[in-house]
Amino acid sequence: MERCPGDITIYHFPVRSASQFRRKVVQGGASYARNTELPETQGWHWRRWYQLITEGRKAEALPDKGRLAEDLKAGTVVHDTTAQTFFDVATGLPSIKSTANRFA
Repeated sequence: MERCPGDITIYHFPVRSASQFRRKVVQGGASYARNTELPETQGWHWRRWYQLITEGRKAEALPDKGRLAEDLKAGTVVHDTTAQTFFDVATGLPSIKSTANRFA
């Protein structure tokens, strides 16, 4: 993607507990399931999570640290440090990671 002066990038970082995630997926997924006008490709991740949860496969919808490590290694997901770097630079405070490591 080519960038032009003035372009902006918007990041969305939802922070939820597992129960909040499940509730949100059940509500959002049910909405997609009822909507017959949208193509199947729209909201595909919601539809997938909803299907996994309704089939009792919640662990696949919300992976644990081990699964994330496997997905990182396989290249299925990427580790994006954009927000961490932004807040480190903007606040001048120690990084979230280094602060968390002190309490580990």
